[in-house]
Amino acid sequence: NYRFRSIVPSGYGCPPTGPTQQLLDQLGRHGQRPAHIHFFISAPGHRHLTTQINLSDDPYLH
Repeated sequence: NYRFRSIVPSGYGCPPTGPTQQLLDQLGRHGQRPAHIHFFISAPGHRHLTTQINLSDDPYLH
């Protein structure tokens, strides 16, 4: 058995003055994350898995 619940998410960016954005600026890259959905999967006796899927129509995906 499994359950799934979600909303349509939006993308988000790195904090504009943080160290991650500073590194991305030096590399000539933007700091936007595409819209995505995280999945947290667990079962007794197995390791916990965290993964994600990106929404195909997000402009920052490609």
